[in-house]
Amino acid sequence: MVDEHLAGLGLRRDVLATAPTFGAACFFVLRTDALALVPAEVAREAARWMPLAVLEIPLDLPGFSSGQAWHVRLDTDPAHRWLRGALARVAEEVRRDIDN
Repeated sequence: MVDEHLAGLGLRRDVLATAPTFGAACFFVLRTDALALVPAEVAREAARWMPLAVLEIPLDLPGFSSGQAWHVRLDTDPAHRWLRGALARVAEEVRRDIDN
């Protein structure tokens, strides 16, 4: 999405690395002049613990969704059910915080 928006402005980005998680992306750019595109909540929390500058993206980008997936054999596992529920509750809290 970012590349499409930039191309429309006659710009392009140079991708130096990819990260498996948003948190890892924050560590990748630590003490460099590189940028990482991460959700605002992740950026603000990372900046509380790391010397990072948080800037708004000057593009109108759509949001994203996430989900959970697991093997059917774990459907009835009590520990796995608890973990899925805990993750869903946290995700819902974050969504509510974003909406407010």
